[in-house]
Amino acid sequence: MLAGAYGDHGGGCDCLHHITLKAAQIPAKGAVPFEALLGISALLDELWDRIEACDQCSGEPAAAHAAVQMADAIANLCYAACLAYALVPDAATKHGFDQIFTTTGPSADPSDPPLVCTRSTMRFGKYDFDDEEAALFARQVISRLLTDLSAFLRRLRTKAGLPTTASLNAEHDLSIGRALSHVLSLLGRLCSD
Repeated sequence: MLAGAYGDHGGGCDCLHHITLKAAQIPAKGAVPFEALLGISALLDELWDRIEACDQCSGEPAAAHAAVQMADAIANLCYAACLAYALVPDAATKHGFDQIFTTTGPSADPSDPPLVCTRSTMRFGKYDFDDEEAALFARQVISRLLTDLSAFLRRLRTKAGLPTTASLNAEHDLSIGRALSHVLSLLGRLCSD
């Protein structure tokens, strides 16, 4: 019954399909409004529910790889938002974040526009936020999203540690650990400023 509720494809793992669908919802290039970050935590929760319900997902290397790529795209979007609101203005020069968070993937088309987060007018009722208030709100939203993303990656790493071959398990752990390290680096920088 549970497998049917989650759209199981004939008893096989459909996590890769769902990760791919969710990843397609994460903007990876061009100008992206800040509001794009607001629904990503719910997307991660929904995706995790599906992964958790699938016993075969832990042995699916393509699903783990796709999840890491999606996590990298989310981290890149968070980094772009940090730059838009000047939350980590010196991150690239002082901490090498330009090497950790890139706005294009390794297979990206060089003619594609880079990922840039655009500032949005923020309001609370009829009251418009000034720049400082908008930056504070953006910091809270980004911090929450990075915290949710780190929890997703930790759970994914735990799930990937379930019965698999040793080399496959090590490969999963390395790529998930790298993505988690990048997320925690940005979160630490965001919280320390």
